[in-house]
Amino acid sequence: MRLKVTTFTKQQDSKQEFAALIGKVIDKAHVEPLHLKNNALGIVFKVVLKEAVAKSNISPSCKSYSNIPKNSRLFQIVNALKTCLNIFG
Repeated sequence: MRLKVTTFTKQQDSKQEFAALIGKVIDKAHVEPLHLKNNALGIVFKVVLKEAVAKSNISPSCKSYSNIPKNSRLFQIVNALKTCLNIFG
């Protein structure tokens, strides 16, 4: 299979027409589904967290988590995470 790929690459006038330095070892590599799921959840959480912070309208004078209004989106998300950790942790 690798020979087909390198031959095709060479026909496309690519400069990388040689076999990979790690050779056949790469053929044994596989994707770990758990890491994909963790990475995807991390990305989703970052998006949700940014949105929550933007919608919370926290004043610049707020220097502590305890000063965040309890009806803000950020407080609600953190509270939900704490609840989940208490249930599953």
